[in-house]
Amino acid sequence: PISSLDPSHVRDALAAGASGYVPKSAGSQTLANVVGLVIAGDIYVPPMLLANAGPGSPVPTPPGKPDDYGLTARQIEVLRLLAEGLSNKEIGLTLGLSEKTVKVHVSAIYLRLGVTRRMAAAELARLLPPA
Repeated sequence: PISSLDPSHVRDALAAGASGYVPKSAGSQTLANVVGLVIAGDIYVPPMLLANAGPGSPVPTPPGKPDDYGLTARQIEVLRLLAEGLSNKEIGLTLGLSEKTVKVHVSAIYLRLGVTRRMAAAELARLLPPA
């Protein structure tokens, strides 16, 4: 079901080898971001799937290389610290960056991941391969 929002359908599509799943309700900017990610060889997992995934329901990823979402090494560092609950100011102090630079990285991360909330980005961070 292409327009389904049922998390089990999303999991089934990813388990069958899909590189992404975009709900019919996604906006044009999200769709464009997802297409760019998939063309670059990345995998897109909708944030709604992560929100509905409990501890006993892991999110499958298609076979292939571990997914880093196409982020730069610095963006991955920022994302990992964001997922630990650090504020932009704390991330900046940890990495030796200005808070403004951290905000630029966070905005780029959101755009790349197709999310609009810090919590959604943090949920996707847990799918990154170990550092």
